[in-house]
Amino acid sequence: MSSHAHEPMPAGAEPTDEVEIHESREEIIANRKKCMRVFYLLLVATVLTVAASWIPFNMTGHIIVALAIAAAKAVLVVLFFMHFLHERLTIYQFMALTMVFAAVLFVLTYMAWVDHPVLPFDVYGSPEAGP
Repeated sequence: MSSHAHEPMPAGAEPTDEVEIHESREEIIANRKKCMRVFYLLLVATVLTVAASWIPFNMTGHIIVALAIAAAKAVLVVLFFMHFLHERLTIYQFMALTMVFAAVLFVLTYMAWVDHPVLPFDVYGSPEAGP
């Protein structure tokens, strides 16, 4: 038995075995500032994505730049907003497995596309002239 008195639980509250985390005001302010910095980085990355669309790349260049910026944004969201920065190894292992599975699906899709390169329409959807 504990020698110190506990405050009564509020109405409707359930007892749990979890440790309650009480952050100080300074920790809350620092966390909020960190989240706002990440938010501003995401806004800048979005502006970069739009700006990159105006740069005269070929289609492949546009896709590579847009996917690189999107991947950087996804990393920021996963690390900071989904709190992966402070997770256990098991979470990283499941995340790696998911990424490997997604990569395999991309490779299979690419292999199917290479196997059937001729489509009855061009990339922009206009029908080709028949034989």
